Amino acid sequence: MSTAILVPFASTDPLRIANLEAVQRWYADRFPGVEQIVADDGGCREGWTKARAVQRCIDQTDADVLVVADSDCLCEGVVPAVAAVEAGEALWAFPHTQIRRLDPEPSQAVRDGAEPTLDMPLEWKAYAGVAGGGIVVLTRKAWELAPLDPRFRVTHGEDVAWARALGFLCGRPWYPARTVSPLYHLHHPPILAVGARYKANERIAAEYRNATSLTIGAVLDRARATVDMAPVAKLPTSSAVAVIVPVLRRPAAAAPFMASWAVTGGPMNSAVYAVTDAEDTDTRRAWYEAGATVLTSDRGSTYAAKVNYALEATSEPWLLLLGDDVRFHDGWLPAALDAGRRAPVVSTNDMGRTDLDRLAVHPMFARAYLEQRGASFDGPGLIAHEGYKHWYVDREWSLLALDRGAMTFAENARIEHLHPIHRKGEMDEVYALGQAAAEDDARLYRMRERQYVKRIRRSTDA
Repeated sequence: MSTAILVPFASTDPLRIANLEAVQRWYADRFPGVEQIVADDGGCREGWTKARAVQRCIDQTDADVLVVADSDCLCEGVVPAVAAVEAGEALWAFPHTQIRRLDPEPSQAVRDGAEPTLDMPLEWKAYAGVAGGGIVVLTRKAWELAPLDPRFRVTHGEDVAWARALGFLCGRPWYPARTVSPLYHLHHPPILAVGARYKANERIAAEYRNATSLTIGAVLDRARATVDMAPVAKLPTSSAVAVIVPVLRRPAAAAPFMASWAVTGGPMNSAVYAVTDAEDTDTRRAWYEAGATVLTSDRGSTYAAKVNYALEATSEPWLLLLGDDVRFHDGWLPAALDAGRRAPVVSTNDMGRTDLDRLAVHPMFARAYLEQRGASFDGPGLIAHEGYKHWYVDREWSLLALDRGAMTFAENARIEHLHPIHRKGEMDEVYALGQAAAEDDARLYRMRERQYVKRIRRSTDA
């Protein structure tokens, strides 16, 4: 039987890339001549989808035995696991009985060529391995019977769910009984699985926990019927800056916004995109008639969902995020672009706050920064975590940019914020809607910040 090593992977983070290279060298040493295939998920719009990435690997090989291997995991038990599956002892196998997450220093040593050992310092105390996670060896038939579920996004729950499906449909796995078989996990800054995506994954995981041998087929049928959101066709442009304006139920704001943008030189090197809801026809019409390009978000109606959609739909090298309640002042555009030479995140001057060197209320992001690193704790390809309703997105992207040394303040990029908090505007239903969700947004931010400080900032500091 032929064997292939399949590595689902999509990252531009240097540590993750270094981990992948170390893992590939390790497999080349243990399985000389065996093909290794690395593939991403094809750019799933709703978040990293391991199932799609694995399927894209499988589509490139005719191998009978498949080693589905995370790009940061090493385990000597994979050698006898492959031998057992090749010999027909089981349709699937998991090679580890213990997870050992290495500290940054020993992880670097392994990247440099050292063999992982039991005495290497760990990030956390070693814990029991879970079938379905890290490394799984299975036959092609087993994958066809019980594939990974593509409804799981980013991470959380997909490994246990997969093992449960494999157990029902492919029988007991081979595993290294009566011995300690450690899986060594190389350190990298993790991506958080919290908020809306976490909750969605938990609901899917519950389907597997509650399944029986009679109902698991129906669960997998729902998984196979999953259709990913279609890619968004990017709009062509010759401008440097996409001015992104998520709008909701304020049609009267369109004309003064566009007039201010036009009279201060905006059309010279920027384009305005108003991102609306499909049913908000009055607002859509007002922005169209005022001269903006109108986008209709299919991701949701929150601020976070709309700016993430705008990232997908536009192609300018810079994205400036604004509300419909601003007025532009002369020189704002060249000042913002000049600041962009210093850093990929520019905090513009809203002429109201005094902490804009630390909090980018109306940021201008380099597209490369968003696509390669991401502006939220969730990683590349997103501006904002979609669990937020409106508030606190600026706190998250500012904290992350400051920790990366990636943000600068453009004092002369004056874009005045006519918000009631600055006594420059009147309260209305849209402001009230944002305030109504403020406490929920605050709780979400505090939870995410704690996890960031505990896990990601510690990784960066190390």
